[in-house]
Amino acid sequence: MKMKEFEYTFVDELAKGLRQWQDISAVNKSLVVCRNAVPGPMGLKGFEDFEQAVSGVTISWPFPQLVSGGKIMVLGYASELYEVESDWSVTSVLSGITTGDHWDLVNIGDYVIGTNGGAMVVRDVSTGAWSQSSGSNSLPLVRSLCNYKGQLVGGGVLSSFNGCDESFVVWSKIGSADFTVDRMNTAGFAPMYQVGDILRVGTLGDYVVVYGTRGIVAMRGVVEPAPTLMYRDIQSNGIRSVGAVGFGEGEHVFVDNDNIMWKIGSELGLEMLGYEEFMSSLGDGINVAYKRGSGEFYVSDGSKCYLLNKFGMCQVHQLVTSVADDISKAVWESDGDEEFEVKTDLVDFYIQGLKSVQLLEFMFEGSDEAYARLDFRYTSGGAYQNLGWKRLNKENIATFITHGTQFRFGFKCDTREGVRLSGLRARVKLSDKRGIRGMYSNAS
Repeated sequence: MKMKEFEYTFVDELAKGLRQWQDISAVNKSLVVCRNAVPGPMGLKGFEDFEQAVSGVTISWPFPQLVSGGKIMVLGYASELYEVESDWSVTSVLSGITTGDHWDLVNIGDYVIGTNGGAMVVRDVSTGAWSQSSGSNSLPLVRSLCNYKGQLVGGGVLSSFNGCDESFVVWSKIGSADFTVDRMNTAGFAPMYQVGDILRVGTLGDYVVVYGTRGIVAMRGVVEPAPTLMYRDIQSNGIRSVGAVGFGEGEHVFVDNDNIMWKIGSELGLEMLGYEEFMSSLGDGINVAYKRGSGEFYVSDGSKCYLLNKFGMCQVHQLVTSVADDISKAVWESDGDEEFEVKTDLVDFYIQGLKSVQLLEFMFEGSDEAYARLDFRYTSGGAYQNLGWKRLNKENIATFITHGTQFRFGFKCDTREGVRLSGLRARVKLSDKRGIRGMYSNAS
């Protein structure tokens, strides 16, 4: 008796990239591998490499970090700073800096002030000379620093300053780097015990968001009854590490202590993105870099890197520490795996019996050599088998003769330039009809 054939399609789901949640369901259309294949409105396209911003860099994760956004561009190593010229050459301006774990710099014209959590650094406006400080009564050493409407806000006080500790936020006088608290009442400090030790601070719309080890709060400037910064609680779970938050335009992306990725908007709305299985695979040195004007965040620990955009997430071969204002350039090194590759989550076509997959057809363009692989297994939880990678023919089809109850579909090509993958179609025949009643048609 001839087995009836039906089709199974996988189109819209490609635009989402990697699965957001690990689901044991066999009806979850999603990807478990999405490498160098960037999600977009028409499916997946090949990842476009960054140029190396500065030649000859040696990466010791997460350094060096390129910090710009103003007139002065700085390349920060663990204990040395370089100024980056317009031709991307560099000049050493300060060495022997007390080692820290992440650079935050406020860049206003010729004036630059910053911290790496080990020392405060300042660029003299008149001479261009740099100096470092371990903290003073007017400029405490803080772990993180940002510019909030012309006022410096620091988080995590690491030097002796008015009895403050790592759970305190401090702010300077308006238009000044002076944190001295006096009768002018514009500089000040406040404890944020509910967030634990403060790891990062960053501006977001009308707020400064304070990220700690145990929670997140947002602060906003008020003038009545006295000038100060008021706060509101955002989340009772903190971030994984000092680098586990990226500051975009009108949004922040962070990874919490449970390895859940979140997005927070300018009105402080929280969106749970998920991706726990992928974030939990990253080590302690997680760093989130933002590509200006693109909505792209690069989340890496120096061994893997994930690219998040507004459509979804994928893995890329470039391990990015930071992205330049010239968004074609970044500081990065490669993990060496540059192929375009995707693999679906398991599928059983909504039927648990034995099935035969006859062929896989891919809707793609941009490469003369592309390959498909079909993983199959006979029992849920059993080991997958496969027949290796098969080259697609001119019609972008690979034929198989396999049986199983659950399957995964794979696709790869050696080149990424101009490659687009918008969908796939599987031809399936049902061998075991014991669970079927009446007519069946499972095209999807």
